[in-house]
Amino acid sequence: MRCCCAWPGANWDATRMMTTSLSSRVKELEPPPWLYARLAAGGRFRRLYARLAADLAPRLPLGGRLLDVGTGPGGLPAVLACRRPDLTIVGLDLAPAMLRQGRKLLPPSPPCAAVALVAGDVHALPFPAAAFQAACATFSLHHWEHPLQGLREMTRVLAPGGVACLYELNGDAYPGQVRAFARAEGLPALLVWAAVRILGRRHGLSRARFVSLLDRTAAAHRELAPFHHIFWRCSLTAPN
Repeated sequence: MRCCCAWPGANWDATRMMTTSLSSRVKELEPPPWLYARLAAGGRFRRLYARLAADLAPRLPLGGRLLDVGTGPGGLPAVLACRRPDLTIVGLDLAPAMLRQGRKLLPPSPPCAAVALVAGDVHALPFPAAAFQAACATFSLHHWEHPLQGLREMTRVLAPGGVACLYELNGDAYPGQVRAFARAEGLPALLVWAAVRILGRRHGLSRARFVSLLDRTAAAHRELAPFHHIFWRCSLTAPN
């Protein structure tokens, strides 16, 4: 069992008790679409989207079609479209109201890539097999009612050898990773730790949980690696 070190100058036991108590009381608060859109356009989220786009862009084939599952207000496609204008991007979300907000954020095409935002369910993607060369899902898998079905659907719509990348909060994040993230983002470490503990209980995925899901997919290759200290990046390659 991993030993978690106390924060310097902080009462670790009190902090752990506080976050456990809070997480047991936090309800699933779903912000309205306009608030999601405002957050997506904000500086901190824009930086996170830029970091995600920088990580994802080299993995995408030239001139390929990319599906972004759970796109919300289209924050990632809006950034990626200007970084990779050769792509054709489709953002999918279950909520039409979210997509209406997202269309207000999209950059002009050209010079940026063409982006289409469509309503749909990851459990039954409205696309034929092999319709995309790549797919991604950022912080949406934990919302899926049946994650394994969603992963199988993402694999189905990938062309042979296509890659899907999924990003999620690391439910196993330990103090050293949280400190590194806090330094990188210029945030108080104890505040980040409390947030990760609270959110991680509801929205985070442990390594064991992720591996269990990946092992039941039809992917030819699977990889799970840390991303930006407190997140996971999962890569799935469709069979040839």
